[in-house]
Amino acid sequence: MIIDTLSSSPPNSNKHPTAQPRFKVAVIGAGVSGLAAAAALQSEGHRVTVYEKSNRLGGTWVYDPRVDSDPLGVDPDREIVHGSIYHSLRTNIPKQLMGFAEYPFATRKNPNPMTFPGHEEVLEFLDEFAADLGLTELIRFGSEVVRVERADPGNDEWVVESRRNELSLSEVFDAVVVCSGHHTLPRLADFPGMEKWPRKQMHSHNYRVPEPFQDQIVVMIGDGPSARDISLEISNVAKEVHLSSRSPNVKISKLNCKDNMWQHSKIDHVDENGGVIFQDGASVHADIILHCTGYKYDFPFLKTDGIVTVDDNRVGPLYKHVFPPQLAPHLSFIGLPYNSGVVIMMIDLQAKWIAHVLSGKANLPSEEEMMAEVREYYGFLDEKGIPKHHTHSLFHKNMTKTSKSKSKSKLEYLEWLARQVGLEGVDEQTRLVQEDYLKFMDEKGLYSKLGRSSDKFSKASKRKDIINYHITKTHEIKINSEEEEEEEEEEEEGEEDEEGKIDILVYDVGRIRVWVTINIWLAYELSLESAAPATRRRWRRKIEWRGDGVFEVGRGSGAVDILPSTAKLQRRFAAGKGDDGRLGSGQSADLSLPRSSPATGSAGGSVGKCSLGQVMPFKCL
Repeated sequence: MIIDTLSSSPPNSNKHPTAQPRFKVAVIGAGVSGLAAAAALQSEGHRVTVYEKSNRLGGTWVYDPRVDSDPLGVDPDREIVHGSIYHSLRTNIPKQLMGFAEYPFATRKNPNPMTFPGHEEVLEFLDEFAADLGLTELIRFGSEVVRVERADPGNDEWVVESRRNELSLSEVFDAVVVCSGHHTLPRLADFPGMEKWPRKQMHSHNYRVPEPFQDQIVVMIGDGPSARDISLEISNVAKEVHLSSRSPNVKISKLNCKDNMWQHSKIDHVDENGGVIFQDGASVHADIILHCTGYKYDFPFLKTDGIVTVDDNRVGPLYKHVFPPQLAPHLSFIGLPYNSGVVIMMIDLQAKWIAHVLSGKANLPSEEEMMAEVREYYGFLDEKGIPKHHTHSLFHKNMTKTSKSKSKSKLEYLEWLARQVGLEGVDEQTRLVQEDYLKFMDEKGLYSKLGRSSDKFSKASKRKDIINYHITKTHEIKINSEEEEEEEEEEEEGEEDEEGKIDILVYDVGRIRVWVTINIWLAYELSLESAAPATRRRWRRKIEWRGDGVFEVGRGSGAVDILPSTAKLQRRFAAGKGDDGRLGSGQSADLSLPRSSPATGSAGGSVGKCSLGQVMPFKCL
């Protein structure tokens, strides 16, 4: 049955709708992208219906302990679980950059003090956002979209067919915004012998907790944030963890930060006896191969007669990753670009742009002009040797081709989107935070002066041979308050650490203060250029190192994280009050921390804060 309601758009409407009509718009998905689309469209007066397959909003931020019936994700008849969140996941973006323009994350009521929130807090934030803006009543929960297709090639109306329980419903809309996410269909590595390898293979989509890896020998493929995060977590229970990445000619295989972790080059092949042979000549008999290799874009419900295709993870042709020129503005996509560093802000601006175009407040170029720009962009990627499957990555200089850094290319896309919706650009405070944070995340900047006391490590860093563990687990960033502490710059030259000691490097980088703790014997030197060079300061402090974990301390206050290596983590530490910051035998406290529970030292203080001369409080991750 087709329910054909009155349409607001005339047949054959052009790319520039007038400011008068308000459209009936279908939004596919109620995750971050779908909620942003609903909010922007509703604010422009459009009539919005949001389709959500599950029974709650949140999309990929909904933690589901269930996994696919096929852990590798290749069986077409498998039972599919949408979410890919693992239990311990925290964002790799500070909460100051996690919110919507009119609904910031950092100012929410009763926030967790952690700079990088866990998935539970993100989901709470999305619930609050939807409730406060009246979006929840726009969502049809439990409605799976099975077909999106033009009603007639002669006009711009679209039919959306959905299924709820045993009932099917078809409805006509003036426009459709696709917000169905892209973290469900696994993208797998490919190597000889993979199909006949006799032991377990799985994709990180189906990883939830580390316990199933107890005493296992694990080979992990990938070097992205999830691979780093999961490898560190399972190393606490696994017998061995071997990380395989694209880095050629690996010279340093043993990772000093963990006794049971090794790094290798790509897998050359696997054999039927359970062996995994790497291109660097090393081999291991593994119990599990874990693919942390990303995801595929997939829109099985979308029928466009070949106008929009997915070819090696390139969704296209799309103008600015959003509009297919031949179908614009009545079909659009939100949230396809990745490696933006500020994904929610990007999604928010994309949604506003779509809403403004449909309202006639913003105009698109002609179909021919949009196609010409898409072809030029594809040609640029080919010229630079960027693979097709990285078309939607903002990691490379892909917007204006004039960027001198990866971080600037990401910000240029946001600035461009902002101008389309009548903003002069990203607001100054946010821009400064973004720039500083993206500089900090830039791997080249992080490692450029690595290992001045070790030539081997210095060379290895250029090939990414040293694992840069997930930033949320080894670093904490705290936005400076207006009342900055005045500290004198210390010019002490660093010395090679004695055994059992590590360095704390503290930088004031623009609007973000960074405490960096390194849990290997080598002291790192960060080369971070400050947005305000005059305010840049550095301190060195020694702390007592006793086993696994990350101890962080700075003058005044700082953030503290511990990485527990067992179900119960026992640590004894001491805090001295000397000006040199050395932790000695002056004060001490014993900690016994159950996993995933906060605790504080005997000197008190809020969780996640510490002061020089205090027994430091800790939180378990």
